[in-house]
Amino acid sequence: DLLLQNIYILDEASPTIACPASLFITVNADTCHGVVDLPDAVLNDACSQMASFQAFWDEDGLSKTLTGSLADFSGNDPSSFDTLGVMGTAVFPVGTTTISYVAEDSCGNIGDCTFNLTVADMVPPVAKCDTFSTFQLLEDGTLAIGASALDNASSDACTPIAFKVRFLETSACLFDTLWTDTLRFCCLNQDDTLGAVLRVYDIPVPNGTVSNTFGSGHFSDCALKIVI
Repeated sequence: DLLLQNIYILDEASPTIACPASLFITVNADTCHGVVDLPDAVLNDACSQMASFQAFWDEDGLSKTLTGSLADFSGNDPSSFDTLGVMGTAVFPVGTTTISYVAEDSCGNIGDCTFNLTVADMVPPVAKCDTFSTFQLLEDGTLAIGASALDNASSDACTPIAFKVRFLETSACLFDTLWTDTLRFCCLNQDDTLGAVLRVYDIPVPNGTVSNTFGSGHFSDCALKIVI
């Protein structure tokens, strides 16, 4: 009798992707979004032809997908199963987005890699504050004024704003002029006129004091007088 034996050779190895380095671009000031031509990537597989190439990322809790194409490239070794994955153009918001490239070969094996894309808003915010404000001490002779209470419709075209404030010089009740969250007064300030500066940021700021150079390029100042 004739016996037949089927031998199946399976490719179970995932393709590899020459992942792009992290990218940094500046924002389109008119739309607060960056239009990005996502970089191409060389795809390689030990045994099989490439079948597809896609990019995935999340934006405001929604999954986004961009499907690329497969192409040859200059210097490609015809004996190797390497292919150029050509990605297209997409729009990204201000901030850092993690992008995943996913490649699938003709045997259904999947390889992936990730890189970061940062879209930066390089236009400082507009700082506005009342140039002259009067406050009254509390019954215990103290007063604390938060930085945001000194704001008068400061704004940024693309991102939320944050505040710090400082006195221009030390006083009987304050012994430093650091950028901080709150101005504090005591009874020794009664009838004083104190100079201060409100700083408006278009990036997140930590609680507490920050250095004078923190967030360089991402803040604007406005000066004010405070009468107690």
